[in-house]
Amino acid sequence: MKKYIPSLILGVVALIIVASLFVFLNSRPEKNVGPSENGDEKILAMELSSDGSSYTVTGLGSLEGGDIVIPAEYKGVPIKEIGSRAFWGKSEVTSVVIPDTVEAIREAAFRGISAREIILPDSVKIIEGYAFTDCQNLEKAVLPKNVDLLGGHLFENCAKLTEVNIPENITEIPEYMFTRCTLLESVSLPDGIETVGEQAFHVCNSLRNIELPGSVSKICKDAFWGARLEKIVLPEGLKEIGGNAFMGNPLSEANLPDGLEKIGNRAFQATDLESVHIPASVTEIGSAAFCSSYGFTDVGGIKDLTVAEDNPVYYSANNCIILKDTGELIFAPNPESVPDDGSVKIIGAEVYSEVDADRVVIPEGVTLLKKHAIVGFERIGEIILPASLEKIESGAISATDSKGNSVKSIIFSGGHDQWAAMEREEDWLSETDKVLIIDVTG
Repeated sequence: MKKYIPSLILGVVALIIVASLFVFLNSRPEKNVGPSENGDEKILAMELSSDGSSYTVTGLGSLEGGDIVIPAEYKGVPIKEIGSRAFWGKSEVTSVVIPDTVEAIREAAFRGISAREIILPDSVKIIEGYAFTDCQNLEKAVLPKNVDLLGGHLFENCAKLTEVNIPENITEIPEYMFTRCTLLESVSLPDGIETVGEQAFHVCNSLRNIELPGSVSKICKDAFWGARLEKIVLPEGLKEIGGNAFMGNPLSEANLPDGLEKIGNRAFQATDLESVHIPASVTEIGSAAFCSSYGFTDVGGIKDLTVAEDNPVYYSANNCIILKDTGELIFAPNPESVPDDGSVKIIGAEVYSEVDADRVVIPEGVTLLKKHAIVGFERIGEIILPASLEKIESGAISATDSKGNSVKSIIFSGGHDQWAAMEREEDWLSETDKVLIIDVTG
């Protein structure tokens, strides 16, 4: 009998361990509610928080798509989040009803679903990036009134989106928020918006008008590139316009307000602006900021460009913009407009970027051609360099036009000794094998 006692003890111990394990497993928070607990109930996949106080929806679970109604709670526990990528790519989801218990919608949660309308309850405070990207059927979106955070790329590639509200307490239109929303025709921005983010309305080619509130101080690069704005009223508090910000818009009117400090590269390139006044406050203007065309298609040209007399950095002459302290030419509407009185000392980047001419004469007095001074042109037959020229930076002149045709000749007006003494950085002329003649005539 004694020999069975150890076996009996071991059996009891094993039974206790199994029972304890069973109790432990059943007392833990459910980390993932499966597609079905009883074999026939259709439920979403959900994950319980570590403290057991809320659920996050993580996927379709056993649901097959169609019209999805997210419950306010599961087993008495509230559902507070839609998890990252929960419904990403589920094009079979045609509509979603979100309860007012949900506080956060995580990254790419509904990316690519087929819903035509999204209405978010006011309980939602956080909407992370890409939440509704690629929703090709989405026509209307109603954002919560008191949302604290909007992520970038929110409605990118929602090609049918025509109606969306911007909550009152938002201070920034996030980057890429409406990129390629090609049917979006108008947007009203509330007071309090300070920044229009990078590519926020990029290629919104149905966008005809937008009202910028007085609170906007910065328009980031590419913000409205490829939109179809015909007129824009820039607010008095605006400080910065980023590169390519309005590139390609058929703008016929755009006031530059007093207080504006910076205009980025190609900010107004390829617009229909005919008149521009640079206020005294502007201290930085990027290259090709006001070029009349891009893609080598003429869409207009500035006929009246002026700079405020008390501007400390720039002045205007013949509709050109010139730096006061160095004589650097940073914008000229055409080659004929460049002053030839010796006042221009430097040709800046992309000044001759849109030229279509048999001959371009760089005026006497110019001592420096900066990088990319004569590039991206539609056609140049002959380039005449002045005898005053002392330095040509790397990449200053392109030997070919936009169609790959070569400049026929480059002629230096000075003597051979001057040409030999000139500082010409490596690769100052690209594709030199395509230039038929480089001549020194002096």
